[in-house]
Amino acid sequence: MDDFEFGDIFKDKIGPEIEMVRCFDKKEIHVQFSEPIDLVFSEFLINYQLSGVEPINVSLEADSLVHLTFDSKLDN
Repeated sequence: MDDFEFGDIFKDKIGPEIEMVRCFDKKEIHVQFSEPIDLVFSEFLINYQLSGVEPINVSLEADSLVHLTFDSKLDN
């Protein structure tokens, strides 16, 4: 019962890159990544900073699209 084989294990060694940032209003932006983002880790506020400020809310809109809400207005 110990002869199981599941094939090669693939390790993704290249992190996602930001492809697009779109503003919706003065406190909210969407960030589009180059590949799907991990569902659990995508919503950790500490993963996102803009000029040293973390957002107050993060939500995964699609597998590679993250919606960020900040407490204060963003500069143009």
